[in-house]
Amino acid sequence: MPRGSERNDVDGAMERVLRRLDAHDLDGARREVDRMAERHGSSPEVLYVRGLLRLEEEDEERAVELLTQAFRQDPTLVDAGLTALDLLDDDDPAKVVELGEGLRAAELTVEERADVVYRTAVAREALHEDDAARELFVEVWELDRRRRRRRGVPHVSVQKFGRMVQEAIAQLPDPIRLRIEHVPIIVQDRPDRDVVEQGFDPRSLGMFDGVPYADQGVPTLTRILVFQRNVEDCVENESELEDEVYVTLLHETGHFFGLSEEDLALRGLA
Repeated sequence: MPRGSERNDVDGAMERVLRRLDAHDLDGARREVDRMAERHGSSPEVLYVRGLLRLEEEDEERAVELLTQAFRQDPTLVDAGLTALDLLDDDDPAKVVELGEGLRAAELTVEERADVVYRTAVAREALHEDDAARELFVEVWELDRRRRRRRGVPHVSVQKFGRMVQEAIAQLPDPIRLRIEHVPIIVQDRPDRDVVEQGFDPRSLGMFDGVPYADQGVPTLTRILVFQRNVEDCVENESELEDEVYVTLLHETGHFFGLSEEDLALRGLA
């Protein structure tokens, strides 16, 4: 980490690069990065601004490499790590875990930590590290209870959300609606902790709890839950909220009829 006057020089150079990028002056940003590299070599800060420049140039793969390198060399460059994690594809869970675990040791806001831990948990699950994933899911559940609402997220009363659910049910195709008319539809903020402790995704939008319709030889306790806070957190406005409630109900009624997550994904309802 540069110190004293060198620190000030690095900070000033980074500031100049960021101003150029904010102004979409890529040629100017390249010149500033080159000057910075001449003075400071391949320092973490130089790797960081090169990564941001690559991102502006729409070379995401190289951007991820540079930003990850910058964060590895200097874990105080938290923005480099967070940006790299945002760019990483879930199709490479090992890289997500490596970067996520590094970020978990960094100083983060509650909101940042919740998102980092969630990405890491999903990646652990993809790697079939189920015990580790469960522990992380519980941590996410706790963090999500503490974090502030994302700015711009629509929030409606429980009563209004319940009306959205009823309107969504009324719009379901008749063969589906008639078969679920006696199934309780319950609205909760989020899943219960004990369900999350069993490995359930704490950010799921809904849950089918019971025996699939085709397997019901005798009457069983069956219900569908819709998680209001989770649904609200993934949309931008009330129109999107209404659409997501409908899609969530379709998804969970799909489970009611015995469809797997893979089946639902093929139908565009994952």
